Amino acid sequence: MNTAEKEQIIEKLRIENRGLQERIRLLDKSLRQKRESLLQNYEKSRQKKSAELEKEIEEQNKTIEQLDNQIRELEAKKQDLLRELERYSSDK
Repeated sequence: MNTAEKEQIIEKLRIENRGLQERIRLLDKSLRQKRESLLQNYEKSRQKKSAELEKEIEEQNKTIEQLDNQIRELEAKKQDLLRELERYSSDK
């Protein structure tokens, strides 16, 4: 193999190497963008879940408050009925 052929092969390999380096650079850039996008989507999802859980907790707290109110009302009715029962018992 003569020098001209060697130089031609070397030049061809250099061109191929530059093409591969450019391809690697573009793939790396794409990978970084996809990673960033995934992180953003994860964060949005996490915030959405957090908001959904917060809403669910608020709804459960309202339900608990309503049940507490019902219990108080029933306790008051129970006390009224006990007083009425005591009054009727003492009237006899």
